Amino acid sequence: MLISGGTAVSGAASGTVIVSCANSHSGQWTIQSATKGIQEAEKSLPAEGGVVVIPGGNLQMQGPISYQRRRTFRGLGVSTRLLPASTSAIVFDSNLPIHPDSAYDIQSDDILFADFVIDGHMAGFIPSNNVTGIRHIAQNATEIHSIVGVHFERVYFNNIRNAILLHRVFDVSLEGVRVYSNSQIRFEDIAPASMNHNYQILVNNFEYSWRTMDGDVAHPTLSAAAVFHVENGELVYFSNSQFLMAGGDTGMDGIAFWGGAEDLSIVNTAIVNARVAIDFKPITIGGTAYYPGYAHLSNVSVDQIWGYAIFAADGISTGPFANVHNIVIDNCLFTNPHPSATNPCTAIQTGAYARHWNIANTQINIAQASATSGGLSIGANSAAIALNDNQIMNTTGIVATTLGIFVGANAAVYGLETTLFEGITTNVNDGANHVASAATITLPKGRKTVFIDGTATINQVNTCDQDVDTRIVTLIFTSAGCTVPDGGNLKLSAAFVSTAFSTLTVQCLSSFWVELSRSLN
Repeated sequence: MLISGGTAVSGAASGTVIVSCANSHSGQWTIQSATKGIQEAEKSLPAEGGVVVIPGGNLQMQGPISYQRRRTFRGLGVSTRLLPASTSAIVFDSNLPIHPDSAYDIQSDDILFADFVIDGHMAGFIPSNNVTGIRHIAQNATEIHSIVGVHFERVYFNNIRNAILLHRVFDVSLEGVRVYSNSQIRFEDIAPASMNHNYQILVNNFEYSWRTMDGDVAHPTLSAAAVFHVENGELVYFSNSQFLMAGGDTGMDGIAFWGGAEDLSIVNTAIVNARVAIDFKPITIGGTAYYPGYAHLSNVSVDQIWGYAIFAADGISTGPFANVHNIVIDNCLFTNPHPSATNPCTAIQTGAYARHWNIANTQINIAQASATSGGLSIGANSAAIALNDNQIMNTTGIVATTLGIFVGANAAVYGLETTLFEGITTNVNDGANHVASAATITLPKGRKTVFIDGTATINQVNTCDQDVDTRIVTLIFTSAGCTVPDGGNLKLSAAFVSTAFSTLTVQCLSSFWVELSRSLN
């Protein structure tokens, strides 16, 4: 088969077709090719699969290349550049009928893209043009997995708005993929009737840069978009990757996990100049909001923070999937923020009703003056937030007034005392650490010191049997004249009457609080 502008030449190896871009073949029958012979080469392969080898050169596409089953598209590296035809072009498209033999509504499977560039910049486009590099669109709202086994090796996307756009995937890998100039990679679950996961996405040695591939142009950033966006993802693993963002209060985010995402991992990854480096948000399905959870971040570095290093949306209740839950942040570094009136630069924000966060061995370098947004901000009504051996400092010199940790009302936080603060004006603003005196009081969980405000007599402290047995708490009374009798579930040496800033230390034993010491300062 000979094709003008692109020739499919078979016979190089079994199941392999090499595309030749000879412009003409004198005396031989030719046909026009909108894809420089790539589509014709793909169609000439047997049903059991094969390889299309794409030559070097700047190949101007006039239409999309379709793909479906057991195909490899391999170029010759950065010398192979596919140029989109228009500002709304799709270069590779698998928007095809469902396999008749598929029990899972699978449309496409066993696809490999390797060693070529899809170049919108060379084609003369800008980031706001709606160009798509490689696309797979689900056919209906009930599909479980519509594409299975699609892999990317050393594919570069230069100024392609939707570099990769896939729906409801199973088994996807990106190895050595590069994305330039505000391009995005999106795994979506469009208009689902039920939650269908994008399942098993492995990303290694991924790089993003806000400049074009050759570093010659820096386009204006796309507002509030994420470079890597996953909806309802499960088993998503990032490793050894880096993001170089353009910065700014309205710039792009790094990685976004939306919806009922779970089993997420980001390790050995650096993100620089992001508006939000890692973003956790809900998706509403059938009237129910589903939130991401079960994420592990290790050896993640976020530098030049414009808004948040880690942002989690507010939860709505204590029910399942109704909050951002089970998040582990270990051995991470968040530093060099850019505070402003609109973004005070919080390194970590858990959101309200967060559940089961563990933040350990992490260093935060902050510079902001907000009274309710510290280096670490724990949302109201959060529970089981554990802190262990973290460090929060202000060495930037940007502002003089800083807050280390903000704790929202009714939040249960453990390990505040293990945090090391340096150069911080207010270490902790604990919205739950002051309790008004009353006949029965409830102590906030996780605190080793609690301030008691007011002079009403306290007869009962009703949280002993809800906490770990042997918990020790020091009560600090801010006013004189508050009486605590020896009775109820309080076992004291004698009645206690406070002076200003006097203390009473008690320990939970079974269902009683037993006095250990007192001081009438």
